[in-house]
Amino acid sequence: MINCRSAGRSPKRSWACRRSCWRPTRLFSLFQGPHWTLLGYDIDANRAPVGRRGLHIHTLGARGDILDTGGHVQSAYALAGPPWILVRPDGYLAAVADAADLGSIEAFLDTVGIRPAR
Repeated sequence: MINCRSAGRSPKRSWACRRSCWRPTRLFSLFQGPHWTLLGYDIDANRAPVGRRGLHIHTLGARGDILDTGGHVQSAYALAGPPWILVRPDGYLAAVADAADLGSIEAFLDTVGIRPAR
């Protein structure tokens, strides 16, 4: 089920590690820019949705492109399952959905004009 949390700002002090270079990075750096960000936590990167213009997609956890070293991201977002977290361009949370409910986030993105790349 989709849970909109647009009143909350995404935590800036969450640290993670990029798998490609094994360097610590602030999660906030993933949000910088005029784009939406979709984070999948503890989800296989192969299960990520189709790319969309104006949307950056990252998967966090042991199977993702970003490692949650020390569990900082899980703690900051109080994550209990494998959710998708949608962050607006201004850094505020737009929605959190269970992995099985990714379709709700995709439908929401359609309504705000973020459509699949062709």
